[in-house]
Amino acid sequence: MQSPAKKKIQFPRSFSSFIIHPLVLALPFTFLIFFLLPLEFEKFKVELIKEEFQPNHDYYYDMDFDGDTEWISYRYDDFENKTGSNIIMSDKPFSLLVIDQVNLNYTFVENAKPIFADYDHNSLAEVYIFLKNDTALFIAGIEYNDTSQHLENPSETFINHIHYDKNGIEDFRIFNAPSVDLNDDGYDEIIFTIQGRYCAKPREICAYDVYNDSIFRTPPSAIAYVTEPVLLQHTFENDNWIITTNTYVYNNYKMPGNLYDDSCGWALAFDKNMDFWFEPIPNSIGYWNIVQSLPFAKKDKAGIISVFNKPKGSDKQEALRTYNLNGKLIREHLLEKGKQHTLFPHDEKPGELFYLAQDEPPSITIINTEFAPLETTTLEFSLPTLFSRRHFNRLDLNNDHKREIILSHLTNEVIICTPDFTNPVHISLPYNKVREVQKIQLDTDKKPILFIKNGDQHLYYHYLKNNFYYWKYPIIAGIYFLSTIFFYYLLRFQKKMLNRQHKAEKLLYHHQMLSIKNQVDPHFTLNAINNISAMYISGQNEEANRFLTKFSRLIHRSLMDSDKIETTIEEEIRFVTDYLDVQKIRFKDTFDYTVTFSSENLKTIKIPRQLIHTFVENAIKHGLRPKETNGLLIISISEQEGKIEIIIDDNGVGRNAVTTAKSTGKGISIVKQIITLYEKLQGKKVSYKVVDKKDESGKTLGTRVDISIPKDPIKGKRTFYP
Repeated sequence: MQSPAKKKIQFPRSFSSFIIHPLVLALPFTFLIFFLLPLEFEKFKVELIKEEFQPNHDYYYDMDFDGDTEWISYRYDDFENKTGSNIIMSDKPFSLLVIDQVNLNYTFVENAKPIFADYDHNSLAEVYIFLKNDTALFIAGIEYNDTSQHLENPSETFINHIHYDKNGIEDFRIFNAPSVDLNDDGYDEIIFTIQGRYCAKPREICAYDVYNDSIFRTPPSAIAYVTEPVLLQHTFENDNWIITTNTYVYNNYKMPGNLYDDSCGWALAFDKNMDFWFEPIPNSIGYWNIVQSLPFAKKDKAGIISVFNKPKGSDKQEALRTYNLNGKLIREHLLEKGKQHTLFPHDEKPGELFYLAQDEPPSITIINTEFAPLETTTLEFSLPTLFSRRHFNRLDLNNDHKREIILSHLTNEVIICTPDFTNPVHISLPYNKVREVQKIQLDTDKKPILFIKNGDQHLYYHYLKNNFYYWKYPIIAGIYFLSTIFFYYLLRFQKKMLNRQHKAEKLLYHHQMLSIKNQVDPHFTLNAINNISAMYISGQNEEANRFLTKFSRLIHRSLMDSDKIETTIEEEIRFVTDYLDVQKIRFKDTFDYTVTFSSENLKTIKIPRQLIHTFVENAIKHGLRPKETNGLLIISISEQEGKIEIIIDDNGVGRNAVTTAKSTGKGISIVKQIITLYEKLQGKKVSYKVVDKKDESGKTLGTRVDISIPKDPIKGKRTFYP
């Protein structure tokens, strides 16, 4: 027994059949539905937990290193006048249980964040706050203690004099750095930068020695330190700290006797005593040029890696350079022309690897100290033009031991992405006054909370994995499958409708051909030919020619229009008049006829083919022919209330006189079927009425047929669609 032959897969034979295949039609439909779904399919998402508005400056930090964050809040008794400054601490964020309140002698610095550190490593952190009293700047530290009413009022340590602009607004900023033990005395120093802006003073990096209550600082200069210091410790030098920062350009200010002004950026590095490792190196690309620097240390080499930026619009190339701690150039690489670049520290291998970002198109590349590109990522967003923790934060927001990147430099949004700068989540904001981006950990077994302070707007979010992300492709596959099924049955239904339409049209053609057969049946044709022959024999050549012309045109139209479902009234009337002329000659002018239109525009209206002719044929055959003399047929066409009204009126013997004649009624039967099918195909319901005309005495005066045809299809009446 032979096994049945395998059925081969049949591919579409033409391009048109290919593009209407259900598998092809389902593709665009699937993606359209997918993108219209009210679901987010990104890998991560945020959920807003809480929103509130208050003027307080709130901060969250694990002060006792138990895994849960404490709440520290800057407050004023009178916010409007900035009087009665105080700090409150709570062991539980969002609770009313306050450990203590510390009243302060001076006012908070508006543009400074607190520094959290455990300088003496006793597992109880301190909060260091910056205060001002007129033009004097102070720092004060408060150590956390979870015993109520046991927080000591701090003593303020003077830092420097500060300045304000003409509107009384602080003309300086403070940038915080991690606290480290610079002098190897077992206690950490609190490190920060003071950036005098247009006042140019003070501009310095400071280290607050808490244990000795003293401050040491970088040499006096007009260099604009624009971001927080970055520190790196290496192991092959006695003086094993490298401190550097980004430098900016303001207003060409130069302090008397100072070599370093702010007309350009400088590549520089400081040691643990805040002295220059080497003479600062200016950005010589041109005026108004920034320098971004990070420390590096690898094997037996240490120094700084710097990007020498160009001004916007300049056609010069930016440069990537490394210098050793003696200020000697180690390596230089010219970056792509026309692009701006930003240098970011690597999170896992600081000092060995770095991120080099490009603005257009946005991308970021991991490089080493030899500038070798290790990995490049194309970004869906832009990065800050300078690395600063004010706009670039790293926090573990989902406790996966990887720190997410939070960017707050863009207008009206905050972006969270994974450590490799992918899978961005966008948080839209009504305005951008983001001052704080912090992590809150209520309990070690609970989800962390992302806190964003946007002006007086306090926002709290959960950063989560999006479960719909893993359903993304199954959902697409499911939509595609259902779409394929939908189009399969839709095309199947359409094919079925087309087949039904085709059958209906064939049936309509059949009935119309029957009507044509009635017109040109052998008896009619034979009589017409005999009449023509008799005319020629009797010498009526001109009349015979006219008869032959009309007869041939009648036969020609009957055959040529046999494939038409409908025709214009003008074409139908032309056919009918040819038929009537032939019949007049045939029956020796025993009748006459007239055709009238109420408007010439009616001639272009389409009606079922053979409709008027069938009724005219009946009028001649059963009404006027038996009358034998003075017959009259009147055809009038008009429009009334959106319908075409056709009247076929004869003065023949009437229907009653022919009931006993040999009429089969096939003509009227065919007309009924044509009307029914025409309604299905075109949505126009044709109606007619046959009226027996009589006078007052009941004498037959003839027959009138009233035909009514809508100009436009009736909604819902159309069954088949071509």
